[in-house]
Amino acid sequence: MLGASLEVGCGEGVIAEKLHRRWDAVVGLDLPDAGLRADWRERPGPQYLHASAHELPFDDKLFDVIVSVEVLEHLTDPVKGLREMARVGARHLVVSVPREPIFRGCNLLTGRYVKDLGNTPGHLNHWSKRSFVRFVQTVGEVREVHNPFPWTIVWAELPPA
Repeated sequence: MLGASLEVGCGEGVIAEKLHRRWDAVVGLDLPDAGLRADWRERPGPQYLHASAHELPFDDKLFDVIVSVEVLEHLTDPVKGLREMARVGARHLVVSVPREPIFRGCNLLTGRYVKDLGNTPGHLNHWSKRSFVRFVQTVGEVREVHNPFPWTIVWAELPPA
C-alpha cells in the first residue's frame, strides 16, 4: 500500500480526512469507541478501524507516511508504540507530544489539574523537546523539529527495509 498514509490515534478523524486530500489510501486507527464510529461516518474517505498502537495490524513497511498526534503520551508502553509505527512505516514518521515541563506549567497557570501538578489526566509519559527528539531518533533520522507552543512535532525519515 505504498503511497498510503496511516494516522495512529486518529480520534474523530479530522487529520485522517485532511490526509485523504493528499493520499488516495488513508487509514485512521484508534481504540474501540462507539462514539468514534459515528464521527467517522461524518468524515468519509479514509478507512477507519479500531486497534491498539501497541500492536498495529499491518505488514511491515506498508505505509509511506505515519502520523501520530498527541498519542505517545497516553501509551502504557510508548517504546513499543513508536517501534510499531516505525515497523509499518516505509518512509516518513510525523509525531507530536506536549512539550514538558511547559505544558504542565501552562495547566497550573490556568488552574487546571492543580492537584496533579498540572498533569493532564491520561498523560502517562512526558518529554522535553530534547528528550523527545532523542526518543524518535531510536527509530529514524530526525529531519525537522517544530515547537508550536506548547508542543513538540518531529518529522523523521525511517530506514529502508
